[in-house]
Amino acid sequence: MMAGIGKTVEDVVDVWNSYDNGYKLGGSDDAFDFVKNTFSLSAALLSKDPGTQLANLMMQGGALIKEGGEGKFTSETILGVAGATIGTISAVALLVGASPAVGVAGALLGLGLGLSFTANLLQETADWYSNPENIEGLIKDFGDGWDAVKDQVGDFVDDFLKYSGSMMDAVSEAFGEAYDWAREAASGVFDSLSAELNGISFDVYSYFNSALQFVDPLVLDLDGDGIETISSNAGIVFDHDGDRNKTGTGWVSGDDGLLVMDLNGDNVINSGAELFGVDRIMSNGLKASNGFEALADLDSNADGLFDKGDEAFNSVKVWQDLNQDGISQASELKTLEQLGVISIGVQGVGAGHANNGNIITAIGSYTHLDPVTGERSTGSVGSINFVKNTFYRDYDDEVVLGPQVKELPDLKGSGAVRDLRQASMLSEELQGAVSRYSSATTRQEQMALAGGLLAAWAGTSSLKSFDDRVEDLSTGFYKVQFIYSWEKPDTSFIASDNGGTSAPTKPPSREPTASQLEIKNLLEKISVLEAFTGVEYFQFEKTETGQEEKKEVSISAKTGTRTTSTVRSVSYPIGTLYITEESFSFQAQQISQINKAYDALMSSVYSGLLLQTRLSDYVSALKLTISGDEVLLDTSFITQKLSDVHSVNPVDAIVDASELSSALGRADWSGQISVWLAELTGSQAVQLAEVYGGKNKVILGLASDDYLSGSAIEDYLYGGAGNDQLSGAEGNDFLVGGEGGDYLIGGGGIDILEGGAGADALYGEEGNDLLIGGSGNDSLSGGAGSDSYFFSRGWGQDSIYNYDTSTGKKDFIEFAAGIQPEEILVTRSGNDLILSLKNTADRIIVSSYFYQDGLSSYQLEAINFADGTVWRLEEIKTIAVVTTDGNDSVWGYATDDTLNGGLGDDSLYGQAGNDILQGGAGADSLSGESGDDTLLGDSGNDYLYGGSGIDQLSGGEGADYLTGGEGNDTLLGDA
Repeated sequence: MMAGIGKTVEDVVDVWNSYDNGYKLGGSDDAFDFVKNTFSLSAALLSKDPGTQLANLMMQGGALIKEGGEGKFTSETILGVAGATIGTISAVALLVGASPAVGVAGALLGLGLGLSFTANLLQETADWYSNPENIEGLIKDFGDGWDAVKDQVGDFVDDFLKYSGSMMDAVSEAFGEAYDWAREAASGVFDSLSAELNGISFDVYSYFNSALQFVDPLVLDLDGDGIETISSNAGIVFDHDGDRNKTGTGWVSGDDGLLVMDLNGDNVINSGAELFGVDRIMSNGLKASNGFEALADLDSNADGLFDKGDEAFNSVKVWQDLNQDGISQASELKTLEQLGVISIGVQGVGAGHANNGNIITAIGSYTHLDPVTGERSTGSVGSINFVKNTFYRDYDDEVVLGPQVKELPDLKGSGAVRDLRQASMLSEELQGAVSRYSSATTRQEQMALAGGLLAAWAGTSSLKSFDDRVEDLSTGFYKVQFIYSWEKPDTSFIASDNGGTSAPTKPPSREPTASQLEIKNLLEKISVLEAFTGVEYFQFEKTETGQEEKKEVSISAKTGTRTTSTVRSVSYPIGTLYITEESFSFQAQQISQINKAYDALMSSVYSGLLLQTRLSDYVSALKLTISGDEVLLDTSFITQKLSDVHSVNPVDAIVDASELSSALGRADWSGQISVWLAELTGSQAVQLAEVYGGKNKVILGLASDDYLSGSAIEDYLYGGAGNDQLSGAEGNDFLVGGEGGDYLIGGGGIDILEGGAGADALYGEEGNDLLIGGSGNDSLSGGAGSDSYFFSRGWGQDSIYNYDTSTGKKDFIEFAAGIQPEEILVTRSGNDLILSLKNTADRIIVSSYFYQDGLSSYQLEAINFADGTVWRLEEIKTIAVVTTDGNDSVWGYATDDTLNGGLGDDSLYGQAGNDILQGGAGADSLSGESGDDTLLGDSGNDYLYGGSGIDQLSGGEGADYLTGGEGNDTLLGDA
């Protein structure tokens, strides 16, 4: 059945007895309990080294199984069992035929990052368990050891087969539920890995829709509950493109407002040109590419804010469409000053999430001034595409996988394409493409094959292709066909943008020009993107005039609400009307968004298949270390393998190490990559550039102050010595500042930023990024997405600004191996969290971490240590109020807190809630702030301030100063 399974009689008996003891402890003959226990048995049977440790794990598994429910088989039980049988997960992966990356390594990665099982492993387990013959064959194929236990196990098999017909569906369903649960429960860095392994990036849909219907106006969240939009089927119409034709559109709710500017002075907002979006013409005569660019055009003093310092500030208004009719009334238009808006940021970060079918593509902020209290607050500004969402899909009819397809890697589909394995069952062409891709051993080979794989995958879509939709325009009197201009026949009735002709054409050139090939390439990308997004980019409409024997046919091609071309021709009965690439026109921003969408699709597929194909040997070298109750990931074997590869081919080692870092979200090899990059010879640097397409993808700085800018896909930027500026732009980039004070910007994509020596500034921006400041005093800002901040000993005095309004984000601080939790001193200054490494000068200031009691957009979801310890918000809040024998500053929370200063001259701040503050010995300063507080100065010359509320102040010994503040307070000087 499977090679490498231990088959000694002793092993079998040991495993069986372990299982049998656990089963008897369960004490239930319930059919579901029986099948649940089978999970642990299967894992044990396939273990390479069943023994005492395995037996203990089996007993743990049995206990959890019983606790999992009386007579019910649930997803939670599966996850519990997976955690208990942690030493056998690799065996389960073998059992279900999982690929090394998704099965074995994927499970290890999930466990190492706090998840009991990976999504793909659960799904494949569900598939395997849905076939009772698998388990029967597993037991019967166990070899010589079977004879020693067959009498005991005979009843087991009989019972199992008896119940298999009715229970395998339940088992499979439960695993499926666990699969869904695991995908949703994954957090932090594993979110990034899971997304790459299991799906197409939402950026594909977002970019493609932006090209389809490029509206993108700016909307202000006026009531603080998030930007709310209205579905496009609500009946609201508006003239976005200024053609005087109003069309149905998604819209903003009456709670929020559109940023507008009445250009013609008629006190009405007439078209998209008066919104801040892609239909607005900027001062340079060009249309804006997005709403934030349109607003930035009015930032006359170029300070990054649109405020009173800018000339047009008083001319810009906010339109609250209160009656939701798409028509602006005078009462719905308010100035920024009337709304208390004092400034709007002119930059946004990518968001890419849906709201009522509309897409919030970018989020920025504005500042509001309360006219009564004078307090300032921050609100959200969103750039919104009003489009429908066909990206997510679910198929009711599952495709049964054949044995040849089960050996292929898998990736979750999107739009109108099924998951990769299911789609492969529908197409031998796709099977071949996936097989060839899996066999490729270098990045160049896989990238060269990726386009064909995407085309074959898209070809399995149920969505009508571009060519089919053109042919649907045909009638019994004429045929309509798309064909490239250099391929069409010499004589025919030709459709063209100039009204057409009824005479035969001249023989065309058979060699396409460079510009023609560019349009062909663009149309091929659109065809693939339509399948992966479920969106028809072109929608064709046809009108006819004239008699049957001679008709004038008018064909229009639209993208969203825009008519991109009108094709006319005179057609005779049984004639053919050809539409060529010359019939279509594209705006520059449309081309840009189409290319971004396709690049994002390529990147998603490459990253998602990477660990299952080319890098699977590395991933299979991952090891687990169990320390107490914690499961740790040991990457030392990967490190050694990379070192071995580097001794033979430095370029291959750099490529493999960086892609492993990005895929696994780990910083284990970042320092080594920096060293290897610095050691590259000129020819090796050229070779590395060729690996990434040869388009300046690898850029090495000099010993001076360099400015290095990447491209739209993957880049390697190495600054070297000097104060360098590195910008990765779009794509998954690796930026290394080197020595000096460097400025690194990751841009879009999953980026790794390493500052190196010196005082560096790192900005991850959009995407799930890894930021490593290195030595020196660094400033780190992850931006939107799930980001990790990595620190090893000697990091310096760094600051983190983690403001992030994106939904579902998981941000972490990761401490390197060798830094123990007890070595980190947790203190607070105002709303800032301070993490200091004891007996060193190393310190991290997390800006505004405690703002709104740690529940604001500045929040870090966890602080992780290499030994498996995890500090989350509640743990950090508890540690932060523990004082020392020195001079402490401690802040409470918006709850009823008890703060004790102890020895030293301490400063205690109760904040909100009814607090008890006790200064202890020393000259202390106690501030109750809001709430009914009790302040006890104790010994020493203390300062006590009650703040608002009914407070009790007692100075204690010493010369104390007591101030009650607002409210009816009691002040006691004491001794």
